[in-house]
Amino acid sequence: MVVGALATCVSSSTVRGVGVVGFVCFWRLVLGIGIGGDYPLSAVITSEYSSKFTRGRMIASVFAFQGLGNLLAAIVSLIVLACFEGAIKSDPLNVDYVWRICFGLGIVPAIISAYFRSQLPETPRFTMQVEKDAAKALSDVRTVTGNAGGANVKEGPIKDSQIEMLPPGESLSLSHRLPKDEADSPRASWSDFCEYFSTWNHLKVLLGTSITWFLLDIAFYGLNLNQSIILNKIGYVTKGKPVYDTLFLTASGNALINIMGNVPGYWFTVAFIEHIGRRRIQFMGFAILTVVFVILAAGYDQILQKSLGLFIFLYCVAQFFFNF
Repeated sequence: MVVGALATCVSSSTVRGVGVVGFVCFWRLVLGIGIGGDYPLSAVITSEYSSKFTRGRMIASVFAFQGLGNLLAAIVSLIVLACFEGAIKSDPLNVDYVWRICFGLGIVPAIISAYFRSQLPETPRFTMQVEKDAAKALSDVRTVTGNAGGANVKEGPIKDSQIEMLPPGESLSLSHRLPKDEADSPRASWSDFCEYFSTWNHLKVLLGTSITWFLLDIAFYGLNLNQSIILNKIGYVTKGKPVYDTLFLTASGNALINIMGNVPGYWFTVAFIEHIGRRRIQFMGFAILTVVFVILAAGYDQILQKSLGLFIFLYCVAQFFFNF
């Protein structure tokens, strides 16, 4: 991520051959590979350190910070644009400094993330199942949680299901190593993976989760990548304005949409996931999104012409239920 962000902000055109857009696309691909590795890993680490009592809320919180990150990106763009207002108005080509600085600032969260990852011990389930060391697994849990997972430690065998952050007051049995039959058990392999998912009851969970997420992301990122078009359609950003005004209004519009839709949706999920349940929230979200998109698709032009407020409301509802 650091390499991708840094290389993006210093990209330039060659005398002959690849232009700056080509280099930016390549280094954004590198950045995307880094994010693609970190993104699911964040959820995995959080899941393996969470108990069954708080796992939903903890994982939802991980994804909720994506909304805050989107909002922060828009705010950073506004700040950098404001700093170069005079320069851009005197020469629009000075906007080159703005996008380079904005991309370059992406190095900051990448470095912070790398530092904290280096300080975080391996997840206890990995230590249990791969390294076969139960004592270290429990020690790592207590290092991270400040001994919140029960103060009383008893001798005896420990199972993988016990290696999790437990509610205060519950104790956890401990042996210095796994029982011999578990310590000698074979490590996970692709054949185990294939055998496990050859059962329909297991495979349908994987397919149901991955396909619905994939389809949701098509709509989610499709709208977000074209948000400037939406802002233009509702008259927030109109054609013919100076470069600085267009960019400033686009950034502020993105921030407003995040405030009205994305960010509240994420944190509503954090607040209610343990009460409403995962399946109900997902069914509710898909059902409402289906209704909203059918209305917008069927009456797109008519709604824009006759009721701009209704269009904005429906668009914000869609952004909200993408994440709730």
